[in-house]
Amino acid sequence: MRSAVFLISLLVHGSSTYFQRQSDVVERLERRIFERINEERVRRKLPALKPDSRLSAIARDHSKDMASKGYIAHVNKEGLDPTQRALGAGYKCSRVIGRVVYSGVSENIFQNNLYGRKTVRGAQIVYEWNTEEKIAASSVKGWMESTGHRTNILSSVHEVTGIGVAVGPDYKVYITQEFC
Repeated sequence: MRSAVFLISLLVHGSSTYFQRQSDVVERLERRIFERINEERVRRKLPALKPDSRLSAIARDHSKDMASKGYIAHVNKEGLDPTQRALGAGYKCSRVIGRVVYSGVSENIFQNNLYGRKTVRGAQIVYEWNTEEKIAASSVKGWMESTGHRTNILSSVHEVTGIGVAVGPDYKVYITQEFC
């Protein structure tokens, strides 16, 4: 994909244009992951999730935090879980279905990579870059192969979702999905 190659060449050369291009790639990745999640739901006769921009902002903040601090966890370095982070952002999730009250935010996280392989040739590092589609597909596949993450994706309790992506300085891609 041309834009991904352009992003990477700018990353390697340290251009200030990188930040705008990275945000373009991040937005496309978020959108494609969202679409793939809904494809999984619709394939199983479940209603598609609706996008929630506030949940996306909460997810994006968590992905940025993980990328900048180099960790992958549902509980951040300050000890806050997904529901606590959402409440801190002014977002409360609560649904009543029959006699059951569902309260709190559910979360999926995943760590992927911008590249599939790197080779060192003398002083030069050569990267084999992943496409946006490959990153989106392998991330959703990883979630679908994990019982807990799959349960979140296919839950009939959830109606809305937000997805946030951040890229770390080591080319790792941090993906967070919040559900309500």
